[in-house]
Amino acid sequence: MADPTTYNGTWRKDAAASDDLKPVSDILQLGWLVRKALPLMNTLTIESSPTEFKSRAHKPFGAGEVVEAFPVSGEKREHSRRDNRKGTFEGYLVPKEDGIEIKAVWADPLAGQNVDFYRISEDKATLTMTQSIKVGEKAHTYKTVYRRQ
Repeated sequence: MADPTTYNGTWRKDAAASDDLKPVSDILQLGWLVRKALPLMNTLTIESSPTEFKSRAHKPFGAGEVVEAFPVSGEKREHSRRDNRKGTFEGYLVPKEDGIEIKAVWADPLAGQNVDFYRISEDKATLTMTQSIKVGEKAHTYKTVYRRQ
């Protein structure tokens, strides 16, 4: 399994190398304000230990953030929904040889599931997160590329 501490650090989104968020925003039926805020969430800070993978997506100036932590053991954890709707999602970590996978499921409204796959480049300078989301019959896979700061 990939060592979670390898991912530690602050990562800045490379918008030119990342996929457009419009298709996933449409699937999640995100409102205008949330769609406008998404591009501002361009920083990812990872503070992991050998037993826990912890990530914080945030704006560079700190206001508004999404913090999640998952035990490497695969134990399920509950976190606030990422789409800013009321309720929570249940997620767990699946160790992979070449990365870290987080699986998540949430209930209505717009019940769905998501898989995040984190992979770090050989030189440890680039982090690629591939996300696959499914809500009802609609599904989409997209990637976000981050550069180590």
